[in-house]
Amino acid sequence: METNCGLSKISDEIGIPAHHLTYYFNGIKKQSFSDWRNQLRVAYAIGILNQGNANQLTLEAIGLKVGFKSNSTFIRSFKNVTGKTPSDYLVSTS
Repeated sequence: METNCGLSKISDEIGIPAHHLTYYFNGIKKQSFSDWRNQLRVAYAIGILNQGNANQLTLEAIGLKVGFKSNSTFIRSFKNVTGKTPSDYLVSTS
């Protein structure tokens, strides 16, 4: 997953003005674009963890693979979405 996947890049790629996307996320979905993007990244990470790939990759490597630029941001976002850190999630699913 791309780490540089911002609102303006999405806007350019799909041809919808950035302010329309901002309205959609803030007004309709009631969450910011970055929160939405991080939820997708965490869902992708959960898929990797559920496939048993945590034995082959470190949690930091999984965070980088799903698009987080730092391990601390990955852990914080994962906990915001799931209520658990990635390592706590692994323990609870094993």
